[in-house]
Amino acid sequence: MRIISGSLKGRRLKGFDRNLPLRPMTDRVKESLFAVLTPFFHKDLRFLDLFSGTGSLSMEALSRGAKEAHAVEFHPRSLEIIKRNRQILPCPENLILYKQKVFSFLNHFKGAPFDIVVADPPFSLNIGHLLLEKLSGSDLCTKKTIIAIETGKRETLQEQYNHLKLFSKKTFGDKQVRFYEFR
Repeated sequence: MRIISGSLKGRRLKGFDRNLPLRPMTDRVKESLFAVLTPFFHKDLRFLDLFSGTGSLSMEALSRGAKEAHAVEFHPRSLEIIKRNRQILPCPENLILYKQKVFSFLNHFKGAPFDIVVADPPFSLNIGHLLLEKLSGSDLCTKKTIIAIETGKRETLQEQYNHLKLFSKKTFGDKQVRFYEFR
């Protein structure tokens, strides 16, 4: 696993042990994800990474110029990996780590809204719909927030959640990445 583009391009990141039943986002999917998201980047970008895993998406966002990335993760092994990966950053404090379950974070977060929210929940949970419902009515988002979510290909999501509307969808084998914006 590596950082694909930006100031840290090519840097290797620590990943999960092969014997763990976890599924990090592949470089191919990550490239496609950021190809859609990069036009929305600006110098003051606040990036939210839900179900962070290794922190790879947060690291990629910071490498591409995000002002700060907020990573939400609860799994102890993942938290350890994120902390190790964060050490390669020139300003490690720009990656803010929350040891919390995602829905608890969404229910209790107090702070400025995010410009981009990326979620990569475990496919076995089938919670994409629930997550998008929660985000569509959350103070974490504004009318300019872009949300990207990776789910299993068979997981059914709506094209619209309140004012949150699907604008792009990419399929990769058994997974899909959907992109939503507020309209």
